[in-house]
Amino acid sequence: VRRSFAFTYPIPTDLKDIVKLPLLQKAEPRRVREVWLEKYATDNRRVAGTIVDKDVDVLLQNTKACPTFLCPLAKGEGYLTLVVQWQGKQCLITWLEEYQQKGPDATPYLCLSLFDELKATSGLGLLRADIVHAGEISKPEAAAIIKFVREWYVSENRFNKWVKVFNQRPQEFDFHEFIRDGGRVVAAPL
Repeated sequence: VRRSFAFTYPIPTDLKDIVKLPLLQKAEPRRVREVWLEKYATDNRRVAGTIVDKDVDVLLQNTKACPTFLCPLAKGEGYLTLVVQWQGKQCLITWLEEYQQKGPDATPYLCLSLFDELKATSGLGLLRADIVHAGEISKPEAAAIIKFVREWYVSENRFNKWVKVFNQRPQEFDFHEFIRDGGRVVAAPL
């Protein structure tokens, strides 16, 4: 009997546990974005981002339908491939090699959370990625991974051509063609 993925998130899953939610609910969207990004600007283990409300809906719908994907990260002369696994509004990211060896017991190296509590008041979703093992993934790499994940799950063309095929028709997924079509992450210095 194989047990399901059991992991206690090392990060809060509710926005009220991170910020003074009533204050942000009263703020203008521009100010919400500024506060959120400034909060993590100098934090070496966290990356913040925002996503507009219509994209929050698309992201949640697509991650529910297709919770797993690959994220090749440029390292040295090649790539190290990460496995992206969505579980509701949280996403666990680990190395493919470790996932192949340990399955659901693989250690997450990056945890991404989507907070949608401000969607109705500010039209924004807030993203926060926590680097679980700082020696494995740098902050610029984490930022690039989060951008990649957001774009590939929200872009209708990329989602349908790659993410959906990977999840629903894996025998048709061509990893090398995916790489040639831009399916890779190259981190720029922050």
